[in-house]
Amino acid sequence: MKYWIVVILIFSCGLNAAHAQLHEIARLKILLEGASQEKEKADLYARLGMLYTNRNLDSTYYYASKSLQLAGAIDDGRVSRAKALNVLAFYHMEKGQALLAYRFVNEALSIFQQAGMKEQVCELTMNLGVMLLKEGKIDQ
Repeated sequence: MKYWIVVILIFSCGLNAAHAQLHEIARLKILLEGASQEKEKADLYARLGMLYTNRNLDSTYYYASKSLQLAGAIDDGRVSRAKALNVLAFYHMEKGQALLAYRFVNEALSIFQQAGMKEQVCELTMNLGVMLLKEGKIDQ
């Protein structure tokens, strides 16, 4: 009996997380429609791309590419560019294209380091660790 209670609890937690993610995707799409500044749009596209990494890789690539394109049109779009590159790194890692993933995550990491964004540097350093772990290169 305890086993089934635990299974049901775990299942319902997973459903809640999936529902919350879908709610966040819908919320971001609404914000995107009302966004007037290119930087805001670029950041929203990057966030959407990241939310789709576990759902639909084609959408991940689409949103990351839109973000990267907009970041290139912004005068000081380096941080927005780094966010888009991070999403592209996830995309390429999931596609088994490790060299591209490392290229994008390293470029994003460099931008965040130059901008003094410690939280993002920590996040990307952790992402690098996950990427190395997936490839069985834990000792690097």
